[in-house]
Amino acid sequence: LVTGETRMETRGKARARIKAAEAKILLDVSMLSMTLFPPEIVDSSIRLVRMDDNAIATIAPSLFRLPITLFSAHHNNLSVLPSAIGRLTALVSLNLSFNFLSELPSSISRLLSLRTLLLASNHLEEAPLAIAALPILRALDLSTNPIKRLPPQFSALVDLEYLFFTAAALSSLDPPDDPRGAHNLRNVDKNVVPGMEDKARPATGLGGMGRLLALDLDLNRLAHVPASLVVATDLGSLTLSRNRLSTLEELKVGLAKAKRLETLDVSKNTISLVPSSLAFLPALTSVDLSVNHLTDFPIGFTFCPQLRSLILRKNYIPTIPAEVGGLTELTTLEISHNLLRYVSADIHGCTALETLNLAHNVLRALPPSYGFASEILGRLTKLKRLDVSHNRLETLPADITSCHHIRYLSIEGNPFDLAPPLRAALVPPLGTLYISANRAQGMRAIGRKAPANSLLSFALEPPEAP
Repeated sequence: LVTGETRMETRGKARARIKAAEAKILLDVSMLSMTLFPPEIVDSSIRLVRMDDNAIATIAPSLFRLPITLFSAHHNNLSVLPSAIGRLTALVSLNLSFNFLSELPSSISRLLSLRTLLLASNHLEEAPLAIAALPILRALDLSTNPIKRLPPQFSALVDLEYLFFTAAALSSLDPPDDPRGAHNLRNVDKNVVPGMEDKARPATGLGGMGRLLALDLDLNRLAHVPASLVVATDLGSLTLSRNRLSTLEELKVGLAKAKRLETLDVSKNTISLVPSSLAFLPALTSVDLSVNHLTDFPIGFTFCPQLRSLILRKNYIPTIPAEVGGLTELTTLEISHNLLRYVSADIHGCTALETLNLAHNVLRALPPSYGFASEILGRLTKLKRLDVSHNRLETLPADITSCHHIRYLSIEGNPFDLAPPLRAALVPPLGTLYISANRAQGMRAIGRKAPANSLLSFALEPPEAP
């Protein structure tokens, strides 16, 4: 319950901050439980205004008379944005996320200096067309709005670098008559949006966004990789997780020119097909394909020489093939919760490997237990974390003693006769080591952290991930 005394106290704090802002360029009235923006603001020296985390439903007209360059009002109760917002012609950054806006006034198109526009978590059912008239917009966030399509007029945003469209309702970003993105990019009505009278754009929301650096389309309804991505030659990060993708073959069209792509997240789809070669993505360093329907190791990614992280958790992969040895820069390989029965001895080629997670599979042996005489795991001299828990292993390879940097080893859930294998394998100079094992395996817990020569000590809980 807000009493009169509480209300007066809040107003007093707000006035104090306004007075303090008179000698500065920043006015911050965030987190004051305000319901009305202070009408006393008249100081023309103020350039930055923050009124985040309040309960403001209406913005005082006095704000629109200030020459501000930044306005942030996220987490409020705004349901209507006054058309007077168009007077803020010097505005560079506008954050109206986490409000109740269902539309934007057309006067937004007058904010010709705007570079960052954040509208996440509102009630927008359509992407406001006025945004397409912002000539130098660099970052746009329309996440968590029930928007079903990106208007073709958005292709006018030729300088856009960051587009976030998480948790919307997008089913396609390609022309409606060609959902798979054939190269049929038609012109649109040039008179729909003020300021676009002299511009002809292709009928796709991504058609003109050739400078995109990051695109986040997590949690939508996309069944195909947008072919219109072919224009985004500078794309460095692409997120397509939690969609309805069943194949990545379309990457050969959509990302054919994405020579700078470093991060690809396509987790939590139903992907079962991956191109046999992804050499057209030479800069790729991180791939997340977890929680999909892969029945074979995605060999196509072994053609990416810079790959450092490959996440394949929760698929149906039975083997790690010999081709994995070509990933000499790989530092992280996560392939837990699969159907692994075999790990190729060529994994020794991954000499940069630091984390290897093979947990929750059906492995009965690790190389070189398949009959190879030479060291296999012993060549992974940079290995720090090895998780082989919940398999069917009966022993550990003796050459694990060459992994001098290993600090975390999880072996629980295996039918080990623990003492002999561990006494043979876990000997100095491994240094300080965390071991996760089972009490039922006959080990006594004497501490969470113990030196490796204390062969019967282990940690019931693994350490925090670095």
